[in-house]
Amino acid sequence: MRGLRNAFLTGVFLCLPLALTIYVVQLLVDLAAKPAKGLVEKACAWVLNTQDAATLAQNAWVKHLVVPLSALIVVFGVTVVGVLSRHFFGRFVINALEGVIGRVPMIKSVYASIKQMVETFSAKNKATFKQVVLVQFPHLEAWTVAFVTNRDASELSEKLGYPVVHVFVPTTPNPTGGYFLVLRESAAIPLRMSVSEGMRLIVSGGAMLPAVASAQPPADGQREPLGQSGNAQ
Repeated sequence: MRGLRNAFLTGVFLCLPLALTIYVVQLLVDLAAKPAKGLVEKACAWVLNTQDAATLAQNAWVKHLVVPLSALIVVFGVTVVGVLSRHFFGRFVINALEGVIGRVPMIKSVYASIKQMVETFSAKNKATFKQVVLVQFPHLEAWTVAFVTNRDASELSEKLGYPVVHVFVPTTPNPTGGYFLVLRESAAIPLRMSVSEGMRLIVSGGAMLPAVASAQPPADGQREPLGQSGNAQ
């Protein structure tokens, strides 16, 4: 019995990642299909010449095609918007829509916050995170991974009287929230991992360690200066 139990547990641990991956992919496809699902169902009803929802739902072709076809339409539409945004007319339309949204109370605040969050973590602005560092947070002897966002001289370093570094400490497993810290440069230990590796490490709660993580961090007197290690890949 113990052998069967161990075999079952081994099978669970082997199948669970695949099952969760299929579930997440299906969830994402269903989410992407929602905006166009109603339109596709109406098109199928027109092709089949029926307005009966029960008849439409029982059709095998409709059941298997509505969701993937809707998702493809949404993906195509988003791609078209991306292409148009590179041209003058597309940028003009997008700016006009944003101008309209910017005049609507409450909605403009929500839109501005979401847009800022998306732009911060987009590939276009990946350089926002310049380097991965190790800092003591939320108290001494407690360490966490953070991202350098700025190290240029500013009013903050002028007022404090010493060079500072601006870092963002994301939360786990949702890295879109976090804390902004202003630290003395010597308080941030540079890491060799890339920004992408650092983000995976945070999202996984420390489970996904990059290859360089096995290396010992440099001693206090041998630390690499900020900006000379890591990359923004």
